[in-house]
Amino acid sequence: MKANKSFRALMVAQFFGAFNDNAFKVLISLLVLRLLEPNVAVQYISLTGALFILPFILFSPIAGYLSDRYSKKNVIVVTKIVEIFIMIAGFFAVSSGNLAAIASVLFLLATHSAFFSPAKYGIMPEMLETEELSKGNGYLEMWTFLAIILGSAYGGQIGHVFSGKSHYAVLTLIFFSIVGAIVSLFIQQSVPSEAALTSSRNVYKDAFAAFGQIKNDRWLYLTLIAVCFFWFLGAVFQMNVLVYGKTILGLSESGASLLLVATSVGIGVGSLLAGRLSEKKVEYGLVPLGAIGITVICLFIGFRTEQVWAAFVFLFLLGAFSGIFIVPLNAYYQLKSPQAERGKYMAASNIATSFCILFASAFVWFFGSRLQFDAAQLFFVLGLFSVAITLIILKVLPEAFLRLFNFIFAHLVYRIRIEGIENIPKAGGALLVCNHVTYADAVLVLASSTRPIRFLMFKGIYENPIINPVAKIMNAIPISSQEGPKAILKSLQSAREAILQGHLVCIFAEGGLTRHGNMLPFNKGFERIMDGVDAPIVPLCLDRLWGSIFSYENGKFIWKWPKTWPYPATVSFGKPMRPDSKAYQVRLAVQELTAEAFKLRKNSQQKLHLAFVDEAKKRPFKFCMADSTGQKLNYLQVLTGIVLFSQKLFGKEAGDSEKVGILLPSSCAGSMANGAALFAGKIPVNLNFTASKESLDSCVAQCGMKKIITSRIFLKKAKLEERPGMVFFEDLVRKVSSKDKALIAAALFVLPKFLIKALFVRGDKRNVDDLATIIFSSGSTGQPKGVMLSHSNIFSNIEALYQVLKIRDDDIVLGVLPFFHSFGFTATLCMPVGVGLGVVYHSNPLDAGTIGELAQKYKATILLGTPTFFSAYIRKCTKEQFASMRYAGVGAEKLKTSLSQAFFKKFGVVPFEGYGTTELSPVVAMAVPDYISHDERIKQVGYKEGKVGHPIPGVAAKIVNPDTFETLPFNSEGLLLIKGPNVMLGYLNNPEKTAEVLRDGWYVTGDIAVIDEDGFICITDRLSRFSKIGGEMVPHIKVEEEILNVLEAIEQVCAVTSVPDEKRGERLVVLYQGEVDVQALWEKLNEGGLPKLWIPKREDFYQVPGIPVLGTGKLDLKSIKNMASEKTAQSQFESGE
Repeated sequence: MKANKSFRALMVAQFFGAFNDNAFKVLISLLVLRLLEPNVAVQYISLTGALFILPFILFSPIAGYLSDRYSKKNVIVVTKIVEIFIMIAGFFAVSSGNLAAIASVLFLLATHSAFFSPAKYGIMPEMLETEELSKGNGYLEMWTFLAIILGSAYGGQIGHVFSGKSHYAVLTLIFFSIVGAIVSLFIQQSVPSEAALTSSRNVYKDAFAAFGQIKNDRWLYLTLIAVCFFWFLGAVFQMNVLVYGKTILGLSESGASLLLVATSVGIGVGSLLAGRLSEKKVEYGLVPLGAIGITVICLFIGFRTEQVWAAFVFLFLLGAFSGIFIVPLNAYYQLKSPQAERGKYMAASNIATSFCILFASAFVWFFGSRLQFDAAQLFFVLGLFSVAITLIILKVLPEAFLRLFNFIFAHLVYRIRIEGIENIPKAGGALLVCNHVTYADAVLVLASSTRPIRFLMFKGIYENPIINPVAKIMNAIPISSQEGPKAILKSLQSAREAILQGHLVCIFAEGGLTRHGNMLPFNKGFERIMDGVDAPIVPLCLDRLWGSIFSYENGKFIWKWPKTWPYPATVSFGKPMRPDSKAYQVRLAVQELTAEAFKLRKNSQQKLHLAFVDEAKKRPFKFCMADSTGQKLNYLQVLTGIVLFSQKLFGKEAGDSEKVGILLPSSCAGSMANGAALFAGKIPVNLNFTASKESLDSCVAQCGMKKIITSRIFLKKAKLEERPGMVFFEDLVRKVSSKDKALIAAALFVLPKFLIKALFVRGDKRNVDDLATIIFSSGSTGQPKGVMLSHSNIFSNIEALYQVLKIRDDDIVLGVLPFFHSFGFTATLCMPVGVGLGVVYHSNPLDAGTIGELAQKYKATILLGTPTFFSAYIRKCTKEQFASMRYAGVGAEKLKTSLSQAFFKKFGVVPFEGYGTTELSPVVAMAVPDYISHDERIKQVGYKEGKVGHPIPGVAAKIVNPDTFETLPFNSEGLLLIKGPNVMLGYLNNPEKTAEVLRDGWYVTGDIAVIDEDGFICITDRLSRFSKIGGEMVPHIKVEEEILNVLEAIEQVCAVTSVPDEKRGERLVVLYQGEVDVQALWEKLNEGGLPKLWIPKREDFYQVPGIPVLGTGKLDLKSIKNMASEKTAQSQFESGE
């Protein structure tokens, strides 16, 4: 509960009031026992007990009226001031020894409490939010019973200290009264009720009339009956427990009084627990739970438990269940009492409970004196009485009890984080539209809501004999797609009627559990539910559940060991949407919630190198990495190498976030160099060794690099020049002795992971938002930009890849992408070692022969590359070499259908296209295999030809108008925007450019795309790869695709670009390699389906030696444009234009 100064002041005032009441009563009891004969003293004490009840009957109507008529704060302050004078009167009464005067003071104290009570309980709903009311009542009850315990103990102790001079003890109580009065001044002011101004002057008549009003409200009436039962129970217990302790347990008077202490402590604990379990709502389900507990404990005690320790345990539990029982009742009564007459309603409650306490006295007299029941039997009778009350409560609140049971179960199994709970309407109907990840989704949603929810439930599950009774109590709505349209419409109509009646209804719009980890398309059934309904749609997202035992990870439900317990889960409620919102709009809203929920995972994320330490300690001798140089290392060897290289490279330098260049190919050495930099607290920057010297110089200058890790052998092979600040890997290896290796390896094997991180890792170890690396863009359209990626950016991308690729422990990644490529850095450098896989590296992704041999030797299962690289594998690798391959992912350039078919035909593996950008760490979307159940009843589409798949988990994608940035509907072509935890920190030293591409958390990709109604993304082209010809936007990539189709080419044998044109603004130019019959090609293009405006002129086709490609496998658009300009200029010169 949020800090509330006013509420804290109320609790303190209440604490000192209850403390003084009980301390004074105990003090007087001890005084009377000294002054009178025992039998006379007992009669006097009984009389004082009656005196404490009488004012609640006599004065509650007046107290309730005053609480409504005047500010409740003022009533509280006045009563606390009056308490001071009562305690002063008590001082003189005790000092005189006059028992009548003392009894009068007790009567005044009770009168003070009678006036304080309606104002105290009535002001709580005014100072606390509705969702805090139960928790507030829990705290108030806890502090009240703590005050009772401490006050009683204090009274006993101070009575002995001042034995014979008890009036001096009262002086301390006067001090506590003054403190309570001062503190009450800090309670917030409340507004008097206008209704009280016009009410009858006969307050007694009004108070008793309130009973009629309460009776007309069924739930309020039942609540008052339950509250009366609690006070009846408490009174019987208080009168019986001391007798039970002495006669049944054989305890002394002081020992028996400890039973009261145990019960009071239990009530305090139960009250606090009830407040916490209520979770921002009045949790009615606690009432039957408390009632069951009270009943069972009373019956157990009734069986004459003579073991003292057991009695203390049972009485503590009785108190705890009583606290659980009363807190939601008090909160509900306060909440539902009309604000204008809340004081009157509180007064009515005080009157009713006072009569119940008197009835309790009659109950004890009848069963104890007339029927001669002993104390244990009296508890048993009380238990039987509770059975009847409990059965009534269970009949009245079966749904609430099941909701509570669900709440407890959910919080035992899951560690739930709830976001946006304020977006659930506090009253009225609404439709919750949720993604569907596990069989426990409904359990989690219900446990997270402040209100009851009716779920649309698959009929097959609804009719399960175990689930059906529960589903009926919870008013679930069965629905089945197998019974035809009429049955579906009937179910949807039932949901519609429920919303119109003011209920919350939840629908899992995907229509089934995801089998591949991606969000499925949303069915449109909920659009029919909400047609013409004036109620909001609340998007709802469940996150972190993939991988739990109730999800379909590894192709199994339930039958797998939980990875952790309790399992983390995030439940996010989005902003309410219009009832006429379309399915694609709600799906996008849920996607956005997923993107935000992924960001909340940071608390459980680690920095990349620390995640590797965990994996290395978990599996030290498992194969970790190998490369084409012949190196083969396990996790312990790699960890040892990283620690040694980090020490030799950086010595004892502080982890100062210095940017360190790495100029090495994909290899074990390159991987360990990155690790060594991270272990030293540095930021590794992998430099593009295929870029020009100017581009390389720019990267070094932008980072202010002082150190570049490289290899002389590699520099020679790559034909690169040495430069200042270079540190050579060969020299580092020579500095490491066998003794060093053995000592470090032994230490790393023996030491726990937290000590390894403390001793061998420098720099900050917690903030995952720290910069992890800088990836320079390829410069395909200009100067390289430094993309700053955090540990969380990359970690989030790895988590999503792990989910959609269905990573297995025995997977081996074939790492052919360079580490300066964002996909290479994330998917082949960080992912394998971060999740415990093996990886095999080769420095040249076009060296198909060696790659095929490595794939076969190490039984690689995952291959990630570009279409250019895959073309080489089709030509030179054998089917046997790729026999172990289960997943092939393609990115960077568009995957041609012909290439996909050729790859599948040769290797039996469908290459799945993905999409990403460096700024997005890099993966945005990735196609995955379709899921088809063994009986073919369930089919979930994972990919569509020509499309790059769904956004990966945690990523939201939308299409907007490039000019206005207005969100466009599905199947509309526009600019692609991406949101998620993978969005970069920004561009290095370039805040202006960063601001251009980051808009309200969305990254502007610059790509033109279409998202279909199933959520699949189709990339049309780069915005920069459009030409405006005669006022119309012409996409280069579609023209390229048509040319390649005509040529029946698998490889990228042509490229389309544009040059300025005086008449039309721009004109298209085609560069091609090899022998091509241009005239025939041009004629076929004219015969095809392209618009005439899109077809380049015959004279704008130019043959070139090769199509320029970057080291990442992407087209070098800048070189292509320069080449086209040179060709057209030369052609114009030769023609004399």
